[in-house]
This record gives sequence, C-alpha cells and structure tokens, in this order.
Amino acid sequence: MSEKFQPTLKSVKKHEVPEWFHDAKLDSPTQSSVTIKSLELAKDATINWLGYNEEIKWVQKGEDLTINASKALERSPAYAISITPKPSSH
Repeated sequence: MSEKFQPTLKSVKKHEVPEWFHDAKLDSPTQSSVTIKSLELAKDATINWLGYNEEIKWVQKGEDLTINASKALERSPAYAISITPKPSSH
C-alpha cells in the first residue's frame, strides 16, 4: 500500500491549474453585471438579491437577462435572486 500524498510548498508552486478551474469555482461577482442566458422576464418584473432589501436593475437583451451586480455583496460561496412574477417557460 502506498503512502498518502502530502503536498509541499514546492509541489504546489509547480502544479499547473487547468483553465476550466477558473470558470468552475464559486466566488463573489467580479464584474458590475451578470448575464443569465435564455431567461426572459415580463417587462414589469422585479428582481431582488435574497438577503438584501433592494431591487436590482436589469436589462433584457433578446433571450438573455443581464442584472446589475454592482451592489457591495457580502462575500459568499453562492448568491440567490428572487424574480416577481415568476418567469414563464417557453
């Protein structure tokens, strides 16, 4: 039976991080807007970050929804929004 691998500073420094890793990790938004593909809302819809008492500005661009993420959000591994009225499926 082989020993369990124990990383060292040397082994970590020379480890190459795959390109897909940067897209897969969760983190706070780094841009002022976030686009959700293929989500169409009613013209009178409202969006709120869950846990924050403030309406989010948004823009519909074709089938894609772009929301303003410029509000200073507390650091979190995930974020959720509330959309009213509920978007209908096609």
